Amino acid sequence: MNWIPLLLLLSLFTSPYRTDTPPKDPIQVQLLTINDYHGKLNQTYKFSNPPNQKAGRADYLSTYFQAYENPNAHTIKVQAGDVIGASAPVSALFHDEPTVEIFNYLGFSYGTVGNHEFDKGVLELLRMVYGGNELTRENQQPYPGIAWETLCANCIWKETGQTLFPPFAVTEIEGVKLGFIGVITQDTEDLVAKGGVEGLYFSDPTAEVNKAVKELKKQGVRAIVILAHMPATQDGNVVTGQAADLATGVDDEVDVILAAHNHQVVNGTVDNKLIVQALNYGKAFGDIELLLDPLTGDVLEKSAEVIYVDQAKIKPDPVVTKMIQSYEGASSEVLDQVVGQAAEDIVGGSLGNFIADGMKQVMDSDFALVNSGGIRDSIKKGKVTYEDILAIHPFQNNLVKLTVTGKELQEILNAQITPNKGPDFSVAGFTYTWNNKTKKVESILLNEGTRIKPDRSYTIAVNSFMADSDAPMFQLIGKYGKDKTIGPTDTEALAEFISSFPQPITYSTDDRIQVVSK
Repeated sequence: MNWIPLLLLLSLFTSPYRTDTPPKDPIQVQLLTINDYHGKLNQTYKFSNPPNQKAGRADYLSTYFQAYENPNAHTIKVQAGDVIGASAPVSALFHDEPTVEIFNYLGFSYGTVGNHEFDKGVLELLRMVYGGNELTRENQQPYPGIAWETLCANCIWKETGQTLFPPFAVTEIEGVKLGFIGVITQDTEDLVAKGGVEGLYFSDPTAEVNKAVKELKKQGVRAIVILAHMPATQDGNVVTGQAADLATGVDDEVDVILAAHNHQVVNGTVDNKLIVQALNYGKAFGDIELLLDPLTGDVLEKSAEVIYVDQAKIKPDPVVTKMIQSYEGASSEVLDQVVGQAAEDIVGGSLGNFIADGMKQVMDSDFALVNSGGIRDSIKKGKVTYEDILAIHPFQNNLVKLTVTGKELQEILNAQITPNKGPDFSVAGFTYTWNNKTKKVESILLNEGTRIKPDRSYTIAVNSFMADSDAPMFQLIGKYGKDKTIGPTDTEALAEFISSFPQPITYSTDDRIQVVSK
């Protein structure tokens, strides 16, 4: 019997030089995500369910990240804009460098910009990203800049057509490429103080994402995450908003969209794209799990969970606690100044009326108007410090007194009534009714009950953002307002108003805005 052919056949199954190998396991990738942090390094927030649950603070967030990091996955930390801007005083007093220092320590890899990154203008944003010195604490090391890659595909220089930051970035994990694209809401120009985005425009995010995806696909990328500072809202399983519209309009190679801007909890799917938003202020974070095909690079599975930073369940990171305490100590002389005492919490509409009353008094005007976006915190029962004032008014806008007619005031009020939310401004010196069907003001009454006269001139106090903005909600203020007088900052005015009360402050307010339907 000739055994040679049989031995050759057997060698095909036993040779150490066989080229077929067992299939590789899917690659596990974890994304830990934050949006709309706003420099809230040392701020604690309470939830009503469960009662008095405390959430927030950067030192607790750091420990949660460590606890939730999946040892079997490649973990990447990303953020979806508004890390800084409208920040807690302990960060804002030092040009938001403390927040960047702590986020660098936390190990973020990629992020985009939100509208509040532009609060101090483009040049200051570039300094924040790339580094450069500012006046901070004595003997502090030169500010190094942001350690993560900042991406924005639709932040465009008007003069050159080039992007302000790179549109996308690619990382490689076990030979598989994962792409990240950054975009921002096109509403940004209307949300930032005039001059904050000078020289820039914000192009269509859908078009820019598709352009970036096309380039990524050329580079062999089949797993793509969008960092989108764009709002999303969820009702049951239905996700809506700009981020959802983005999901339906972009290439199906996109797998995940991080939403932001409207401070909601979102964890849903639109057009097979996972959309996640994790509240705001570091109260929560997103934990996204991806399984990548090691051969094709596609995403095989994706899921997400939004985790609350519940302080009762974990201990703070002592390294971050020490960082926070160093800035608290350096700022205590300013922030610990007591300006008054509150007999009870002043929140919501009552706080808006309180602030408007203060603006009217300090500026000696007939009326006052304050936008909801200019009020970022509340007055708590007990001691009121300058830190509390700065938390309420982090932008430190100047107050402005202008002259308008009664007719013009009514047009200004009409412009701030939005279809979904109704009136935006808190007011002082008058009351008014508005129609929920027409979205128009029906009558404006002085405090004594008489109607304002359309042709008569009245003085109004507003903040400088409202006076200068070209956004539809505000533009009539600047258009109609005459005899401009610049006053103190809103922080100085509020501190002065609080100090003018017998202490502790008890404040009751009337219902100044009434809705009617016809």
